[in-house]
Amino acid sequence: MMGASHPTHALTKSKLRSLIKSGYYKQALGELSKSQRPSASQYFLRADLFNKLGYYHLDLAQRIEGLKKNPSFKHLHRAGNTALVLGRYDSLVSLVSRLPSASRRSLPVTVRLVQAAHSLRKGDLRSAIRYLPPANSIEQMSFGLPRYEGAAIGATINYGLRKNSTALSYLSRAFPKVKNADLGHLRLLRAQIYYDMRDFDRALSEVSEINRSSPSWFDGALVSAWGAYLSRDYNLALGQLMNLNSPYLVSKFNPESYLLQSAVLYQLCYFESALRAVNKFKEKYQKMDRSFRSFESLLQDRKRFMKVVGEYARGRKQSRFGIPQEHWILILDGLSSEKYMGQLDRSLNQLEKENQVLRKDRQLARYRRIFQSEYKYAQREYFESARNGAKKRLRRMKDMVKESLEGALSVELEVNTRLRDRLISGSVARRRQIDFDKEIAKGYEFWPFEGEFWRDETGYYAFATGSVCEERR
Repeated sequence: MMGASHPTHALTKSKLRSLIKSGYYKQALGELSKSQRPSASQYFLRADLFNKLGYYHLDLAQRIEGLKKNPSFKHLHRAGNTALVLGRYDSLVSLVSRLPSASRRSLPVTVRLVQAAHSLRKGDLRSAIRYLPPANSIEQMSFGLPRYEGAAIGATINYGLRKNSTALSYLSRAFPKVKNADLGHLRLLRAQIYYDMRDFDRALSEVSEINRSSPSWFDGALVSAWGAYLSRDYNLALGQLMNLNSPYLVSKFNPESYLLQSAVLYQLCYFESALRAVNKFKEKYQKMDRSFRSFESLLQDRKRFMKVVGEYARGRKQSRFGIPQEHWILILDGLSSEKYMGQLDRSLNQLEKENQVLRKDRQLARYRRIFQSEYKYAQREYFESARNGAKKRLRRMKDMVKESLEGALSVELEVNTRLRDRLISGSVARRRQIDFDKEIAKGYEFWPFEGEFWRDETGYYAFATGSVCEERR
């Protein structure tokens, strides 16, 4: 009698293999749902099937249940992959902390990356660098989104600790074969590192490779403008700033662009134009402090905050909670332009998509209760991560406006001093000669006018102008 269950067990296994081989994954999951106490291998099989069906949150949840029974290296690696793609780290980090010390000493690369990313998200770079696997271990990962995320995590942690060469080493592991990933973020990060190393030519080269459709293009153009300014290529700097200040990008949060524009024009002795740039900055940003404080109160309710950000990202009308329209748009743009916010928004969309599909799927009805528990915990993690990230970003935005204002006021003081000196001395500006053909040959278009913009030309503006700093009496 003890062995009577074996034929049935063998029949079930045979049926499962047949269903899976034929691509009937839902029916196979239906068979697996009949088990009252699933084994580790059954949890892992469920996870694999959910992954094939696009239920990535159920994939991670079921795999973690299996890992509680058997911390298999292979399935830890797979759980790490899914966690990296979703940006959902808490449950896997919690599981790993409870593993035996022997298992924790030999964790897969993907899990160590999740641990490092978890610490990075909390702002703890020292812990993050301890968890981070070496750069060459990224090469063990197949090309795809997890490898892209791994390279970005490693580079960001090292860049934050000013280990620029190591950061570049991590980034090199993602190029050039990562599929289905926007490499713009990695190119922007690499450009920022080169910029900090004062290798402006390589920074400009990286920025030039960022596609205009990439969310990183705008920040890349600013890096390019600063690099051009410090390289004394003022025409390229002004051209990039014309791109950034185009009417089609007027809602972008970017106080630095006006400060840099005034600084470039000051260097060229276009003092009146420099003052106009300062005044534009003051008009747009000087009174934002009160709006920042009002928005901080919104962050107290994480659910309401995520709803507002989601509506903004989808172009829907929102209540502004008494914040002026222009400031409201600038703040939301500054928050939503952060890479982590984009990832969290995609993960929340994926979570909601899985929820909607599962509700209508009768074949997977037995998994709805399991999913609802996962849905609640995942949503809470995403909301909390978004809110904490937004608080940090809002503080940086306030600092950016404050520092830019201080810089703009310094430029204003310098300009007014030079204008006063010029008025007292009776000097007259004289335009130097400039080789326009040589400027255009650099590969940039010469636009001899100001105030006319074409949507499809944004990203390709440049100036060919000369300094008027030579003076005569």
